Amino acid sequence: SPDRPEPTNRRGHVRLWDVVTRRSVGELPVNGFCRAIAFSADGTRLLTASGDNEFTVWSVAEGAKLKSVAFPGPKGFGPRVPLLGRVAVSQDLGLAAQPIGGGQIRVLNLLSGQELWTAQAAEENVTALAFSADGKKLASGAGFVESAVRLWDVATGRELARLEGHRTYVRSLVFWPDGATLASASGDQTIHLWDVGDLGP
Repeated sequence: SPDRPEPTNRRGHVRLWDVVTRRSVGELPVNGFCRAIAFSADGTRLLTASGDNEFTVWSVAEGAKLKSVAFPGPKGFGPRVPLLGRVAVSQDLGLAAQPIGGGQIRVLNLLSGQELWTAQAAEENVTALAFSADGKKLASGAGFVESAVRLWDVATGRELARLEGHRTYVRSLVFWPDGATLASASGDQTIHLWDVGDLGP
């Protein structure tokens, strides 16, 4: 479970596949459970998020580790509580966003190893996160007390808009490539399309 501490000596791996031949072409070792993976836009690099908030960028062709950075848990969280639940990663693998409990989120700069900002993004739980393709906007979905989608300016942490319309928790968020349309899927069995092109940076 993502909410329980895990032993430090537990090892995991990410398996790489050739989608044409359907054969495994390699494995990448990670510390603990791998809770999120994301390819760069050009497919040459892969980011893994595992263990106690460790983010690692790999060269896909070589299977080699390019960079790894670990972030401490926020105040009020024990050092052994892994936070890597619903992680969103920008397409250039430079930014990550994650819930940190109590309806809060934080945005991390994976290149500098700095925490950029934190914000209250929900009354109870953050259930979904997504970056726009250019990394300038972040969407967060809420549940279970509320069902709003919030839009954030990544550079400043300022809330740009609150999108209301779902009747229960938001499960998934996806930006269109141009960043002007956001799709949200909910436990109410609906998908909403939002025009966010005029909102924010």
